[in-house]
Amino acid sequence: MKSSHTVLLDNGLKHPASGTRRATLTWLILLGLTTLSFRLSTAVSGSVLMFTVLGLTLIKGHLVTNEFMGLRHVRWVWRLVMAIYLLSVGSIIAFAYLSA
Repeated sequence: MKSSHTVLLDNGLKHPASGTRRATLTWLILLGLTTLSFRLSTAVSGSVLMFTVLGLTLIKGHLVTNEFMGLRHVRWVWRLVMAIYLLSVGSIIAFAYLSA
């Protein structure tokens, strides 16, 4: 009898609990980054805050696309498309903030 910590089953499929643990860990990291963004907003202001929060948001977007959209399991080109999208949106927001 295999333990519940087995990552692969005999048929090569992942153990259901391993995906749940990974999703839960990712969700907790997202909560932590959101809390950090909120705490920074009360301590820092101006461009430093904007670029820090924007960077944290890009990290969060990467986590969401890889884990919850399932892009961790696809070819690198699709991950690149999403990375370019996230960087483009982040750049537009930064440009709008700096030009205002």
